[in-house]
Amino acid sequence: MPSSYSKPAQNFVVERLHLRNSFNTVEEIILAADERSFDLIAEDIHKKILSDFSITADILLCNMKGQLIGE
Repeated sequence: MPSSYSKPAQNFVVERLHLRNSFNTVEEIILAADERSFDLIAEDIHKKILSDFSITADILLCNMKGQLIGE
């Protein structure tokens, strides 16, 4: 799949984690980032859902192998 499919996610994750490298895919970012950083991303997603839809949701982030990397 071309990297253009994950561009919005790439920008969000790179900015949120204050990364300075150039990445082609979100998976490359996951490999480069501190595992604990993705708990921050999960928290941001949770807050956005609560704000936009007034509901709470459990957020589980997985890598391309289906392994849990943040919640």
